Amino acid sequence: MQTDRKCLGCGLSLQYEDSQKEGYAVKEDHDYCQACFKLKHYGVVITNTSKHEMPIIKKKGLIVLMTSVLHLDQLFAFSMQRHYPDFLVIYLINHVDLLPKDTNLDRLLSNIKIEARKQKIFYSDIILMSAVNKHDIEQLKQYLKSFKKMDIYLMGLQNSGKTTLFKELTNQQNALAMKKAGLTQEEMIGQFEHLTIHDMPGLYKSGYLHELMTYNEYKRLIPDQTFKPRVYLMQKEKALYLENLVSISHKETESISFVFYVSDQLNLRRFPKHLSGEEFEQRTIKVPVGKQQVTFADFGFMHLMGPTTLKMSVLKGLHLSITKVLFND
Repeated sequence: MQTDRKCLGCGLSLQYEDSQKEGYAVKEDHDYCQACFKLKHYGVVITNTSKHEMPIIKKKGLIVLMTSVLHLDQLFAFSMQRHYPDFLVIYLINHVDLLPKDTNLDRLLSNIKIEARKQKIFYSDIILMSAVNKHDIEQLKQYLKSFKKMDIYLMGLQNSGKTTLFKELTNQQNALAMKKAGLTQEEMIGQFEHLTIHDMPGLYKSGYLHELMTYNEYKRLIPDQTFKPRVYLMQKEKALYLENLVSISHKETESISFVFYVSDQLNLRRFPKHLSGEEFEQRTIKVPVGKQQVTFADFGFMHLMGPTTLKMSVLKGLHLSITKVLFND
C-alpha cells in the first residue's frame, strides 16, 4: 500500500508491501523507512544513493544555496542563473564554527564577494553562519521573516547542513541530519511562520568520500569540531600521509610549511616514500605565487605558500583542487 506519508529521514513516500523497493517501512506507524530507521538507530547504511541532476522547482521563490566551508572551492560551481533564472538566490556559507576562532570572517566575506564579481555571479545576499549556533539561527530567522509569503528552497552540496537548518526553521526535530551523503532523496516540506521551507536533495559532486569508502569509515573523517591547525615543516622529498588517501611531498631545496585543517580523527604521519599501488594515481601540482589552499574532497584542506611544486599520490577518483586562500589563519 502506497501512502502520502513521507519518511522523515530521506523524504521518500512510505510503502509497506515490498521490502526490496525504496520507501519500505515495517510498520504503518513508523516515521522512517527501513533504510533510515537502521541508519538512525544502528548506524547501518543499506543504500548509498546520489542524484546527479539539478532539482526541479515548480513554484518560484527564494533559493538558499548552502555551502560548507569544507566545500568553498565549489561555492560557485552550480549555475543558479542558468537553472533558476527567475529566483532570488542567497549564498549561505555554513559550518563557519569549524574555522579557528581567530578567523577574520569579515575578510572571508569580502574575499568571497570579490570572487563572485570575478565570476559575474549574481546574488541577493551572502551569509556566513553555523546552523548549530543558536544566535546565528535567530538572526537568520529574523532575516527570512523580512521576506513576504513565499517558498524557500534549501539547496547545496551533500553534507552542507541543509537538513540541520530545515529542522531549526520548521521545528521538525525528527528529521534526520547526519553525515551520510545523499540522505535526503526527495524534498521535505515544513512551515516557518508565513514561509514554506523546502529541504531539497543534495547536489552531486564526484570525488567525495562517500564514493570511495563506507559510511562508518568516512563519517569519522568529516570534521565536526573547530579546527586546530596542524603545522608540518616538510623536508624535500619526504612524504606526508593523510590516512591512506593522499601522500604529499615537495621538490624545493628548503623545507616548506604545510598547515592542515582536518578532523582530529584524521591520521597525519611522515613516511620516506609515497603511497603506491593500483588504487593510486600520481599527480604533480604547480602551486602559484602567494598563499594557496589545497582542498581534499570534503574532509579538509591545507594552506601553503607558493610558488612551489607538489608531488602527490592520490586515491583514484578523489577530488582535489587548488585555489587562492580566502581567509588568513
